[in-house]
Amino acid sequence: MIGIFDSGEGGINALREIKKRAPWIDVCFLADRKNAPYGTKSESELVELVSRDIERLLLIGANKILMACCTASTVYPLLDSRLRSAALPIISPTAEAAAAATVNGKVGVIATEATVSSGAFSTALSRYGSVKQTFEVPAQILVQMVESGISDGRAPDVTRAKIRRLLSPIRESGADTLVLGCTHFCRLKQIIAGSLPGVRIISSSLSGALEMLKDTPHHGRGETVYID
Repeated sequence: MIGIFDSGEGGINALREIKKRAPWIDVCFLADRKNAPYGTKSESELVELVSRDIERLLLIGANKILMACCTASTVYPLLDSRLRSAALPIISPTAEAAAAATVNGKVGVIATEATVSSGAFSTALSRYGSVKQTFEVPAQILVQMVESGISDGRAPDVTRAKIRRLLSPIRESGADTLVLGCTHFCRLKQIIAGSLPGVRIISSSLSGALEMLKDTPHHGRGETVYID
């Protein structure tokens, strides 16, 4: 059984990507809603919460755990080695996908306040020679939008206008690739893409799911268990 955790709705997107490609896999999904959002937490708070999330999934029987939260992934290097060995931080495969997608070497990132402040995406992207510049924009408000039920098919014009304004620094930067640096943002992918014509959109949910599936056994009952 594999485990997936997030602070809310975002991780569901990664779960769907995994089940779409490997419906036989047994999954335990943990949504830590009582401590949401993670994007406004301090580093020490995140280490405590993330450690607890991984421990819970290990106790339930997960042998491989996707940190389906970019903010949680920023503290991965600070975790106990035992926890690190069981977990996959979603930032690494997402940065790799963005580096492979960019043509002009300019990559934009929208993420929570905590993720942007950590500089985790900039650090991860700097490891690739194809990336010359990274532009990070805090977009915590998008988390609240998704958690309140707003998505591509359910967004009023005023919300679409807010998203377009939020993305103006990315348009002005000339970035040809944008990382959705929070799994919540996948619910708004079409609106975001429509605001940035011609820009390649990299989904952290999809990138994490594909990485998770690389070494996952091809057997199971296809069961999904939800805990909070």
